[in-house]
Amino acid sequence: MEKEMNKINVAFRKFEDGEVIAIFPNIYPVAKDSKAEVMSYMHMGQHGMASESLVNELEKASKEEYTPLKKELEMIGYLVNVL
Repeated sequence: MEKEMNKINVAFRKFEDGEVIAIFPNIYPVAKDSKAEVMSYMHMGQHGMASESLVNELEKASKEEYTPLKKELEMIGYLVNVL
């Protein structure tokens, strides 16, 4: 039960070129401002900021597409709750 409470919400989306991005819609790198930036993670570049709007603008990645990135996040300590 406690483990479930520590999970981080992650939205896996993909760009037109097929690259998958993990978007953390509830984690803001700085105080939330008008730019609506949230934390994200990609294989190349790893942690960074992304527009919160990408959650709605990009296509959802399939389980097959996001699994490698999800495993990478879990390897560095994240408990992932896929949105």
